[in-house]
Amino acid sequence: MSKNKADIDERSCTICDCLCMPPEYFTRLQIRSAYGFEESNLYDCIVTGPCVTCAICQDAREIKLRRK
Repeated sequence: MSKNKADIDERSCTICDCLCMPPEYFTRLQIRSAYGFEESNLYDCIVTGPCVTCAICQDAREIKLRRK
């Protein structure tokens, strides 16, 4: 989760990121904005709630694909 946030901010992941992890919901919103995806607040709430591990993996994959 911390690595995804640092990557979308285009900076290195630090120990502060690991100690103060941002909510995954806000990272997903930032990814949608950065890559021009349609906003889907309800979907993001549903996915980042009970399926936060899935959301983290999806976000990491999307960031990796877009950085090539």
